[in-house]
Amino acid sequence: MATIGLAGWIRWLLIIPVCILCWYLVFTLGFGLLGVLLKMCPEEHITSGTCGAPWYANAKDALIIALAGLSAFVVVFTAYMLAPSHKTTVALITFLLGSAAATYVVVDTGSWTEYIAAIIAGLLTTIIILKRNRKIPA
Repeated sequence: MATIGLAGWIRWLLIIPVCILCWYLVFTLGFGLLGVLLKMCPEEHITSGTCGAPWYANAKDALIIALAGLSAFVVVFTAYMLAPSHKTTVALITFLLGSAAATYVVVDTGSWTEYIAAIIAGLLTTIIILKRNRKIPA
């Protein structure tokens, strides 16, 4: 059995905090993009800081759904890349834990479309990682 050096231990210890940080970065990106979307709203459609343009609600929903999928991709891929060994196992465990967390959130919020986007993106990322590493047949 190969020994793991200090760099390996540090990488193992950083997986969870870095994945959480990546999730927060996508979350923060979302707020920035929602701000950009609001700035695109014509001034005559803004009431009390909210856009009432006919396209805005659908664009906002689409952006939030896309960001839910992006966050799942980023977290699974980051865990995979950061793991010093057993990368495919780490990606699979990350997807399963993320799915459990998303299930917990959807029970409280009822955000089913975001949940489905995150599950699909996380699952596709995991499948691509597994296929690329030949853990499942092509």
